[in-house]
This record gives sequence, structure tokens and C-alpha cells, in this order.
Amino acid sequence: MQYYEELNVDVALSYVEFWNTRNRIPVTERLRETLENFMKFQDTHLRDAEYHTAHLLT
Repeated sequence: MQYYEELNVDVALSYVEFWNTRNRIPVTERLRETLENFMKFQDTHLRDAEYHTAHLLT
């Protein structure tokens, strides 16, 4: 049984931001709260950037 199928898709990474000295948003144990904080950050700090998706990796 095959669980995956290759899609043959290329992804172009246009912007990366590392927060290596401090978090730019409050990260809490409550996932929804952290997601809402990230969404607010997106709205205020990434509004001029062209992007289709943003990811927060912790």
C-alpha cells in the first residue's frame, strides 16, 4: 500500500525571518492564543510583503 504520491512541485522561498534573540509575539501554552498573536503580527508586520502563506515554527 502506498501512503504518498510525489507531486513534482517546486516551492520558491521568498522571505525568511529568524527570531533568535527573542520572540516577536507572545508564545503561550494555549495554542489558539499563540495563533491569534501570530495572526496579529502578520497583519501589522507583513502587510507590505507579498506572500501566500506564513508559518510559525517553534
